[in-house]
Amino acid sequence: MMGILLFGSLISFLTALIGVLLALRIQYRILAEKNIEREAWEHAQESHQLSWETRQKKHTLEIEQLLTWQTQEIHDEWADWETRNNSHASKLRLEYTINALQKVEETPLSLDGHHHVFQAPANWQAPSFYQADLRERDFSHCYLGQADFRDAQLAGAIFYMADLRDACLCGANLAGASLIGANLTGADLRGANLSGANLLVADLRHAILNNANLQNVRNLTTQQIYEATYDHTTQLDPEVDITMARIPATPVKTISPPHTDELIQQNLEAPLLSPQASDDNQQDPLIVDLPADRPENTHTGVFDTAIPRIGRNGKKRAMAG
Repeated sequence: MMGILLFGSLISFLTALIGVLLALRIQYRILAEKNIEREAWEHAQESHQLSWETRQKKHTLEIEQLLTWQTQEIHDEWADWETRNNSHASKLRLEYTINALQKVEETPLSLDGHHHVFQAPANWQAPSFYQADLRERDFSHCYLGQADFRDAQLAGAIFYMADLRDACLCGANLAGASLIGANLTGADLRGANLSGANLLVADLRHAILNNANLQNVRNLTTQQIYEATYDHTTQLDPEVDITMARIPATPVKTISPPHTDELIQQNLEAPLLSPQASDDNQQDPLIVDLPADRPENTHTGVFDTAIPRIGRNGKKRAMAG
């Protein structure tokens, strides 16, 4: 009886053990499948995450490109507006500067030797027209002393009777400009284009004309060129003769009465009035038959015989007439 119970117990134990093992086996398989499913889900999530990140990066890049383009567009629009605004402001400043120019008649006068010259007004600040477009502008009678016209476009501009003393006109385009009666004393015209300009009675004393184009300039005289500073780079028309020797200008000085006789004597002894240089030393056909014993035809030897003859001939011409 006991053996049967032990055998039955053993059978039951083995059956239970087998059932437990089967259950564990089944559980292991279930767990393995779940693990596989979880790993697959994780891989899927990772792929989804990577895909999402890729899409986000692409979207972000597109947004950045869009923002960059919009920012560049705004920057370009701002730069364009700033350029237009600066151009408009420059034009306004230019117009204000031109309208604020004083006339030569309004500037004070000072005595320079025996001549009245215009001086700069009080608190004068030379205007700057650097690279400005001033074509066909009218600067007639304007005071422009020491003004800056470097590389300015001045084609067809009018400087009638304008004062441009010591002005800087380097590289300026003055083609066809009217400089009639303009004061260009000491003006710097290096590299300037004066082709076709009108320089009638313009004052070019000490003006610098190196490398300047003076071809086809109207009413330009040799004396005007001689009063200026020029070199081999100055472009001149063949009609302007610069091969003649320069005649130095005689300075004007104030003479006191005690020195008047001395100056007269110096003038009488000057070479220009010498018998060799004067045509009056030749015998005048109008006075050949005039008597020589008149008081006006005689001399006492105090003065040179050649000099009184000039006055004598003139007197006899008057008497003969």
